[in-house]
Amino acid sequence: MKAIPTWKQRKLQDVLTVNSGSDYKHLETGEIPVYGTGGYMLSVNDNLSKSDSIGIGRKGTIDKPQYLKAPFWTVDTLFFMTPFKNFDINFLFALSQKINWKRMDQSTGVPSLSKVVIEKTMEYFPSLGEQQSIGFLFRQFDKAIILHQEKLSKLQSLKKAALQSLFPQKDETEPKVRFANFKSKWSQRQLGETLIERNIQQTQSIEYPLVSFTVQDGVTPKTERYNRQQLVRGSKKDKKYKVTEFNDIVYNPANLKFGAIARNKYGKAV
Repeated sequence: MKAIPTWKQRKLQDVLTVNSGSDYKHLETGEIPVYGTGGYMLSVNDNLSKSDSIGIGRKGTIDKPQYLKAPFWTVDTLFFMTPFKNFDINFLFALSQKINWKRMDQSTGVPSLSKVVIEKTMEYFPSLGEQQSIGFLFRQFDKAIILHQEKLSKLQSLKKAALQSLFPQKDETEPKVRFANFKSKWSQRQLGETLIERNIQQTQSIEYPLVSFTVQDGVTPKTERYNRQQLVRGSKKDKKYKVTEFNDIVYNPANLKFGAIARNKYGKAV
């Protein structure tokens, strides 16, 4: 029976080169993308690399690896890691997203990585064939994610345009776009005439479970872990919370400018 190749532990310095970024301000505008720790910045007329690489932050954001399609330029706060022959870049990119880079931060202020720390990092590697299979799978995941992100961006833009067109804007009494079967005029009212403010308080219970409210996720159930910790501590067991019911419009008056408003799609809760 043929033996299955084992995974071998290696230092990253044995599988790739860690390269430094550089200042781009002396360059002219061109078609070569420049990347920083936050992603694409602008385009110039020269490159630092003609090989696909993996970007990783030297300072600032150090835990967001980027796949850098050659040719490209990186600023001095972004390293780029170029794999040696017989090591698959898609496998390495997936691996770089698994590594806990924040754990390697040795700074006392702004998070930082050094070449030495990266190069000495130990990870397990299979044969090239298995690397390629794993790398190909994760590359398909990334392509699907990008595709859905693009769809989401288009839908968000479409919604924004609809909000501008289907509601009256400043100094307007009617929207720019109307449905053909609606001809009556819009009437101006105060929100107090259309909404009722609920200001009831209730302790946490089976009937009124706790929910979270964030700008990113809206109204969502608290996790079981949170509930267990809360009951163990006991300090908030009898605390009263404001009641929200299904289809309530929930808002945080202190953070309205950041979009802290959402509809409760979850149900009766506190």
